[in-house]
Amino acid sequence: MLTTPAIVFTDLDGTLLNHQSYAYAEALPAIHALRDALIPLVFATSKTWSEMRVLQREIGIIDPLIGENGSVLYLPKSQFPSGHGDWLEHDDFWHVEFARPRNFWCRLLNEFSAQHTLLSMFSTMSIGDVRNATGLSYEAAERALDRAYTEPVIPLLSAEKTQELESMIERHKGRIQRGGRFLTVGDDVSKGLAASYLIDLLSSGDKHIPATLALGDSGNDLALLDAVDAGVWIRSEYYPPPAGYDLAHCYVTNESGPSAWNKAVFAWLDKLNL
Repeated sequence: MLTTPAIVFTDLDGTLLNHQSYAYAEALPAIHALRDALIPLVFATSKTWSEMRVLQREIGIIDPLIGENGSVLYLPKSQFPSGHGDWLEHDDFWHVEFARPRNFWCRLLNEFSAQHTLLSMFSTMSIGDVRNATGLSYEAAERALDRAYTEPVIPLLSAEKTQELESMIERHKGRIQRGGRFLTVGDDVSKGLAASYLIDLLSSGDKHIPATLALGDSGNDLALLDAVDAGVWIRSEYYPPPAGYDLAHCYVTNESGPSAWNKAVFAWLDKLNL
């Protein structure tokens, strides 16, 4: 099983990736430093399996993945050769599910839409619609639609209707998580829950507890920042930090996006002497 002195969890859009262009070149020096130090870089994102794997291949890493806002944890078989009883096989990875399937939430959202206000849901959007909403390429939009556990909704509802929607989802033991672009409907899970599972796994038995860092920029990252030793809030150019959340335990960057991410990771590595 994987042994490591430290582990980094990161959100993607607006954090490791530029919010508009999805570029990450400014973060490559720190990405390479983590890879050279054998420190896993774990994507913790609302993105899908196929979106995350394409990015991993581009930057040349193979590490655990937390997908769809903590609905699932993927573990590379190269790092975790022996599976556990509740782990399922997924290509060259194991996956651990924390959530119900996407179609459960799509059914509820369609019922809400029919009775209340028409919702703009990913499952009813064309690839062109997704491209217009996100700026993604055709292939990337296809991957974004390939969801297994969650359903993104474009937040066009009034405050009253949004509250009605949240109440309905909560009655079914789900939650709405706010990201940089969408409201995402799914089970009452979080990136922090999946990260804690992985941290416990890596520190089980007499193993050394790894140092942990997390970086994020939106409401669906708060539980992740609470689950680690060191949290970094990447300042957004487009929206303020969530109201009512105390960022006193986090380092808040002055810059945004991958350049801020790069500096924050190097500062953390320097502090650990790694």
